[in-house]
Amino acid sequence: MGVNELIEFDILQSMIKIYHAPGTRSIRAIWLCEELQIPYEIVTVDFSPTYRATPEWRRLNPVGKVPAMSDGDFTMFESGAMVGFLLEKYGHGRLRPQPLSSRLRARPLKLRWPWPRNRWLWRAPPRLRCCST
Repeated sequence: MGVNELIEFDILQSMIKIYHAPGTRSIRAIWLCEELQIPYEIVTVDFSPTYRATPEWRRLNPVGKVPAMSDGDFTMFESGAMVGFLLEKYGHGRLRPQPLSSRLRARPLKLRWPWPRNRWLWRAPPRLRCCST
C-alpha cells in the first residue's frame, strides 16, 4: 500500500471533529488539517465559562479550556498535542522533519499536559511584548 493509499485509508476510518471557538488556538489544528488535506468538521462551542464548566464539555476537555478534538472514539485537548497527533497519524512525514532517532519520537499524549505550562512559565521580555502590563 502506497503513501497516498494509506492516507486515504486513514482518513476514511474516522472524521476529525475540532471543537472551536473564534480567537482560540484551535486554529492550529484547523490550519494543519487544511495543509494536509484531512477532512474535518468544525464544531463551534460557546466560549463562556458557564458552558465550559458543564459536564458535557468537561467530558471532552477535563480542564475546561478550548480547543478539543475527536478522531473517532479518541478525544484529546491542548492544541500543540493535537497538532502532534495529527502529524503523527496523518502526516506520513509531511510538514515535519524525520526524527533523528526513535528516542526523539515524542508521542502527543505524553505532551498533552506540558503544553499549557509553556505559556505560564515563559514570559516574553519587555521589548518583545505588544503592550505593557
